[in-house]
Amino acid sequence: MIIKPAGARPAAKKSAVVPVVIVLLVVVAIAAGAWWIFLRSTPEKAVTAFMEASKKKDVEAVKGTVSKASLTLINQLGSKFSLGQLSGSASDDSAKQEYTVGTATIDGDKAKVPVKVNSTRRRVA
Repeated sequence: MIIKPAGARPAAKKSAVVPVVIVLLVVVAIAAGAWWIFLRSTPEKAVTAFMEASKKKDVEAVKGTVSKASLTLINQLGSKFSLGQLSGSASDDSAKQEYTVGTATIDGDKAKVPVKVNSTRRRVA
């Protein structure tokens, strides 16, 4: 006579756990890959967010895209800070500016991202 310990699972239930664990690991791996490809922050995404916020003159959105040192400077300037300074003009023409964000050059924890700004303003003779 074989006596099984109390609470022991039959062999069939133990073997059913392995495929469930494998499926969960695959789902987690796919989710992590999707985050890495689509949702992670990059220097180019940060610059694009900064440029869009500048065009809209959204100071709070600009603050969300800058470094701590730049944020400290913006906060020190207070009401003297103008998004017109960032966009190159205090007029509404900045919303018409087109720009191209280049590929970042990353050096440690710093990055340089080239931005080419093409203004649609016309000179008046």
